[in-house]
Amino acid sequence: MKQVANGQAPTHIAADGFLNFGMTIGGTGAILGLVLCMFTAKSEQYKAVRNVGFVPSLFNISEPIMFGFPVVLNTFLSVPMLLIPMILEAITWYLMKFGIIGHIVAQVPWCTPVPFLGFLMTGGDWRAGLWQLIEVAWQLQVTIHSSGRLIGRLSRRKLQSRRRRLIQKMRLVL
Repeated sequence: MKQVANGQAPTHIAADGFLNFGMTIGGTGAILGLVLCMFTAKSEQYKAVRNVGFVPSLFNISEPIMFGFPVVLNTFLSVPMLLIPMILEAITWYLMKFGIIGHIVAQVPWCTPVPFLGFLMTGGDWRAGLWQLIEVAWQLQVTIHSSGRLIGRLSRRKLQSRRRRLIQKMRLVL
């Protein structure tokens, strides 16, 4: 940021705020795609959690979804939650390295909504804001294909019975 203040081009990609490009879109674990996927849920509980967690997730606050859904210790949802942010961060790094989107030149509060966050962090590069919208669309697609069918079709009772069977199998293995 000192280089930018002196009129020079930034050279470091992983500056403060870099993780906000993919890791925290919608909150920890890039959860916004999951919240958007919950609009197709049939379960009343999932609809209630979605209603409580949608607005906070727009401001990168994921706790209502993480613990209300629950994402924590859920094998169907934890894998996308772990892999999606890593993939998005890697792609973002390469986009910055090859100059497709601008480097981070400003510190912006983590609770700034997408796409304003990317736009402001890169000093007004509209491509960074567009990239964040593409990230959200990609999150939604991956979530729909990995766990969205689960959200849309299964009731809470069926999920609990599957979870119990999985735990029993794990106990037999151990």
